[in-house]
Amino acid sequence: MSKLYQIKEEIFYDENLEGIYLLTPSGNTLILDDVVAKYIWSTISNKASHEHIVNELMGAFNLDQSMLDEVKKDVTEFLSELEIHDVIGIYDDVEAKQFH
Repeated sequence: MSKLYQIKEEIFYDENLEGIYLLTPSGNTLILDDVVAKYIWSTISNKASHEHIVNELMGAFNLDQSMLDEVKKDVTEFLSELEIHDVIGIYDDVEAKQFH
């Protein structure tokens, strides 16, 4: 079953020229200061699958298919880091399950 990722509603964050500053539930501050991290963050403001995020990055940054495995790995690592800090929710993609 496919999973969907989304920023938790209760997470406070602020975006400025220096990056995106996140306040985690444990009171830590995370700073997303590179263009790829900020792009992923904006993509998961609505529920998005891992595949959707990867496809968005591949298109937005005009990446060659030879980069696909590396992009998948990087997205997985980034989402895992956000999950560790409890700033994203992970949901079952019920609609995807209905079509299988």
